[in-house]
Amino acid sequence: MYYFDKAGYELMEQDDSIIGVGLEFYCKALNVAVILSRPFHETIHGHRIENAKNDLCRKNNIRLIRILEAGCRTYDNCMCLQCDDENLESYNWALISMFDVLGIAMSVDCERDMREMFLWYQKYQMSEKDCLARKCLV
Repeated sequence: MYYFDKAGYELMEQDDSIIGVGLEFYCKALNVAVILSRPFHETIHGHRIENAKNDLCRKNNIRLIRILEAGCRTYDNCMCLQCDDENLESYNWALISMFDVLGIAMSVDCERDMREMFLWYQKYQMSEKDCLARKCLV
């Protein structure tokens, strides 16, 4: 999310209004969804749910990009960027590849940007809580 924000794009998080089930991240301006792999995805039930998300994205002409941990199963009907290892360098490669595919010039270095990402995320979390509080007051 940090790098999309840095590039000037707004992301919707866990929004189920797009395809009827929650997409981890969705960028309306680019019509792209990004899903990071989770251990649950490797279960039979989880894999079926994730394949359903792939089909729903395809039917709605949404480009789906999955960033997969090393060793995770890939999917045939979306773009899969599989990390070689469980380290920042591999994750950097996946993010750089994703932004290249999207045509966005982005300097990605998770180690270099760690502190700035942490501060950004704290600010993001606070703004989300404020937004939720305002909704509760209405």
